Amino acid sequence: MTPLRIVHHTYLERRGGATAVARTLWRCADTFQQSATLCFEVRQTPDADVLPPHVLSCFTDEACKAMEQADVIHMHASGNWDAQLKRLQECSSRLVLTTHDASLITGGCPYPLTCTEFHNGCTDPCPQHFPDVRRVWETKRSVLQELRPTLVSPSAWLARIYRSALPGISVHVIPNGVEVPEQLISREQAKQRLGLQPQAKTVLFVAHGGQQAGFKGGDRIEAIFHALQQRDAGIHAFVLGGFDHKESGGIHSLPYVEGEVLSLMYRVADVFVYPTRSDNHPLVVLEAMGHGTPVVAYAVGGIPEQMKDREEGMLVEPGKEAKLVAAVLSLLTPPSKAHALGERARARCRNVFSHLQMAKQYDSLYRRL
Repeated sequence: MTPLRIVHHTYLERRGGATAVARTLWRCADTFQQSATLCFEVRQTPDADVLPPHVLSCFTDEACKAMEQADVIHMHASGNWDAQLKRLQECSSRLVLTTHDASLITGGCPYPLTCTEFHNGCTDPCPQHFPDVRRVWETKRSVLQELRPTLVSPSAWLARIYRSALPGISVHVIPNGVEVPEQLISREQAKQRLGLQPQAKTVLFVAHGGQQAGFKGGDRIEAIFHALQQRDAGIHAFVLGGFDHKESGGIHSLPYVEGEVLSLMYRVADVFVYPTRSDNHPLVVLEAMGHGTPVVAYAVGGIPEQMKDREEGMLVEPGKEAKLVAAVLSLLTPPSKAHALGERARARCRNVFSHLQMAKQYDSLYRRL
């Protein structure tokens, strides 16, 4: 099999779901006989740090050369789609573009929520306060029609939206995948490592930006936790993805974590609570499932494609916060129900949403191109 030269491009060097998918595919390259390069736009570690081999800033000559020589350029995210799409017009490589959100077909917002302006052309002023939306919308649509990339959506939900917005452009569905740990420490051990009693009831929230993450429902975390505490004062909450370490009113907030620390936090939690207003195919839900942690989430976007309600998690009608709180409480007492949901969720994640299954589907797509 001839090795394929793949360039994965993302916005942030380390953080976010799009970057996590790009890095996963980059790490899997040898398994599928690919020669892979990863490039990014924003560095999030000190300049003194040495980058792993074949990880480049997209503004270097080396990154430009890699794109020119690539068989496939796989775009995952950009802080400036206008500039990146125009730049790709000069490349002869095949272009795969994973739609991690809706920003490619809007004037700037990642999810339009109840706004329908993006169907026929975003208009100023934008109800979500994004600037210059009409020009941005027109530029992206025009360049996409010229480039005619192969689009991939992790969810069928978002794929339907893209097919409606960009008729004639191919949109494939490849679900996101995560590495499912082979071995897990017990919840009792995880809690002891954080100084919690083994019987302590613990809920986990994860949102990039913490309680300031509007799309992810971060602004409702405190209210949801207080509603839980009113029913059971012994509940603890951890919030990951904020900007600093702090503790207030029983809520322990931590900044972005990864690796063993993130794995520990999933095992500490009896329930993972995800009150997002909209989402595509969130990795945090898959990661929680892979750690055997039951998920309670609003049934929005592609989340219902990830788990079956009351079989591998619990889905709640969007915006029904009281029902969300009741669902969480139902899993905290007794814990046997949560354990059963978590075990089935872990099995589904391993069988359907493994990182190697995702990488295999992408490799098949690259080679068909």
